[in-house]
Amino acid sequence: MQMFAIFIWITSCIAMLSKSELLDIQQKTTDGVIGINPSKFNEFCQGPRDYFIVALLTDVENEAGCRICQQFAPVFEKVVGAYMDGYRDTGKAFFAVLDYSNIYQHHHDVSLSTVPQVWIYPPINSVGYSADYDSKSGDYSSCLGEITEHLTYQVPESLPTRSIQENSLEFAQFLAEILQIQLYLKSEFDMSHFISYLLGLFLLTQVIRKRRDKIRKRLAGSYIWQVFSLVSIFISISGYNFCSQRGVPFLPTNEKGARMFLSGGQQYQFGSEVLISIVVYLSLAICVTVLICIPMISNPLQRNFGALLFATFLFLGYNVLTSIFIIKNPSYPFNFINIPIF
Repeated sequence: MQMFAIFIWITSCIAMLSKSELLDIQQKTTDGVIGINPSKFNEFCQGPRDYFIVALLTDVENEAGCRICQQFAPVFEKVVGAYMDGYRDTGKAFFAVLDYSNIYQHHHDVSLSTVPQVWIYPPINSVGYSADYDSKSGDYSSCLGEITEHLTYQVPESLPTRSIQENSLEFAQFLAEILQIQLYLKSEFDMSHFISYLLGLFLLTQVIRKRRDKIRKRLAGSYIWQVFSLVSIFISISGYNFCSQRGVPFLPTNEKGARMFLSGGQQYQFGSEVLISIVVYLSLAICVTVLICIPMISNPLQRNFGALLFATFLFLGYNVLTSIFIIKNPSYPFNFINIPIF
């Protein structure tokens, strides 16, 4: 990762740089990351601003042999790349990298216990920026001091045991919630998986071709095909593949020990959401099927009562679905009744 391909030796007037000038600097980098001399970082992070600064404190030159620093580097690069793909010209955030060995030479009040760390400096409200993560304009002796208002992303200890995609997904979710944006990560093409799936599909088609007469006789007049189709549909729309590929927890707990059935945001989900979505969609399908069959009832009283009853169930079920979706996307407007069952 060419994080230090462009080094910005910031002078004392860096705080006067406008957002458009910073955007121009950012776009001249190869990966969207600005390399900054730690001795001038104070001038960079202090002063009025309406944007975030995301600073990675790490062992850039690997002088200390920090293996996890080298493992987190492609994760940081991947998430920054996702930001640049979707928000390159917005100036909502600027990304910087600082070498920890140089930090201690210029900032004696820094107490970094471990690296790498990601420190996120929110906008300063003196420029009228309205956001949930808004800091007060302060006169700090060092932007790298512990008293400085910033948010910290602690690199998980499980980083070496997981893939770059899994680690990038976790960091992207953390950053997206702070920046109030959506980050879309590009999946890496795995040729070995592609070849294995291609060979498996080829062998399956050959078996079906040779035994198509026997298979046709077994499926004719049975419910096997219908059940298989329904199961395949529900698995496809429930996000089962996402959960199985990333090994997400089924029912995690929050900091208070309470069970979490739904995760916020559309880029992540828990294992429990697979069952929740299947139950909701299956209930809606049953209501629709019953309503289609109700006109065949000969008794008018039973027909009208059944139509009214299952129409009510369908209405409530749909509002349960939209209420769940609002938890994933709070800006969703099409909800008549909010039913907070989770």
